[in-house]
Amino acid sequence: MPRISKKGTTWTAVWDEQRKRWKLDAQVKGKRKSFYSKLPGRKGAEDCSRQAHEWKSHFLINGDSLVRHICGAFIESLKQERSPSSAHWKKHESICRIWIVPRIGDRKMGSIEDTEPLQAILYDAFDAGLCKRSIANIRTTIVDIFKYARIKKASRFVPEGLTISRYAPTKGRPALSISDIILLMDNDYTVVRGKEAKELYVNAWRLEMILGCRPGEVVGLKNSDLDGDYIRIARAINSQNEETLGKNENALRPAKLPPLAIMVLERQKKLLEEYGIKSEYIFPNAVGGHIIQTTYRKHWYRYRDAHNMKAGTTPYSLRNTALSVYKDIPKPRLDPVVGHSGNFDTWGVYGREMEGDLDIVAEEMTIALSKILGYDGSSDPRKDTNTYDDICL
Repeated sequence: MPRISKKGTTWTAVWDEQRKRWKLDAQVKGKRKSFYSKLPGRKGAEDCSRQAHEWKSHFLINGDSLVRHICGAFIESLKQERSPSSAHWKKHESICRIWIVPRIGDRKMGSIEDTEPLQAILYDAFDAGLCKRSIANIRTTIVDIFKYARIKKASRFVPEGLTISRYAPTKGRPALSISDIILLMDNDYTVVRGKEAKELYVNAWRLEMILGCRPGEVVGLKNSDLDGDYIRIARAINSQNEETLGKNENALRPAKLPPLAIMVLERQKKLLEEYGIKSEYIFPNAVGGHIIQTTYRKHWYRYRDAHNMKAGTTPYSLRNTALSVYKDIPKPRLDPVVGHSGNFDTWGVYGREMEGDLDIVAEEMTIALSKILGYDGSSDPRKDTNTYDDICL
């Protein structure tokens, strides 16, 4: 069968008759990898060679390296950081593939010595209708790639002065209306196939709104995170179904539970006992495992639409709703509780002064919520006379 060798290397694509495919074994700096192609004839061999040399370019970087190869090497370096979350590199990978490579991917990294071609990428994003935050993410990726290239001696250029048009739209996440908040706190039911059914995740949404948590943080809560009237945000489960340490360095944090939050947890405990669900998670799925975020969102959309709640809201909107409700709480006190960026000592090191602050914030949350709901959670105003319908998995 045909064998294809690449000039200047010992790499050879070999046809595997049994599996009906080409195979090429490559090695660079002690690292080995095999490449395959099922394309017929010489095209398959050349496809293997192309894959191999694309891979090789990630290791042999200099000013003549194409930007697309630098992008690939940059993404590989992020993967090697051994982060438990793949989200940190997938966002950069998407930006490289959609915005950077189509515009400057075939240019040599060393040839870029001014911001004009980079600014053009941001203009492309603006013309496509992206909001300011999304364009800012693209700018961050560009800056990080050039930082990586400088470390690898492939560029000396520092892309300073990249601007985002002041006319770029600001896209905010919608928050629930006051009537929606009242409905969420008082209505346990959704509609499944035209019939009313108990919503399994309703208490998770309630706690998310009360404490201003992110969806992944609520999904990751375990019974071991409870300590009397305090709860510890100790992990998050992201949309890739990976357990992480949260969005930022302040995501791991304690919070004092307002009475309304304690009432929600009591309702949740009763619901799990009713259905015999045993789990280490406070808000598990129907079989006791952690909730998958895609399912979490689908359940919310169904509940939202069944009650004609504000269109466009997502589980993350519950966090935005909380921040809107608590707008009068001083930012220095509220930020640590909701996990915003800023200097804050986490659970293991906060002292009595911080503990007192958490108590104050819990009281302020209670006051803000009671103005909307008409009760503070010290007792459940509803008479629990309803019988539970089947839980929808």
